Amino acid sequence: MNILRFKDNDGKSWVRISKAQAKKLFESGEKVCFCPCKMRPFGWINGGIILEKDCYTDFDDAMNMTLFCNCNHETGKYVSFYKQEV
Repeated sequence: MNILRFKDNDGKSWVRISKAQAKKLFESGEKVCFCPCKMRPFGWINGGIILEKDCYTDFDDAMNMTLFCNCNHETGKYVSFYKQEV
């Protein structure tokens, strides 16, 4: 996995994490950015979706929703995950 860092429109840094780390953070109530693997999470074409546990009760449901709605051969066939750096 490549270590990628991006800044959102507010200047906050986000770093790419593994699926296991994302699941652990999501279940603990932290914000996790779900993004197709070939897209940048922040920019003029916003590919990332920031989700929290209060919106979705299960990590797998949130991941499958993102995979079904946003992933294809142009944007990437799997979901990458990002967490906010402190």
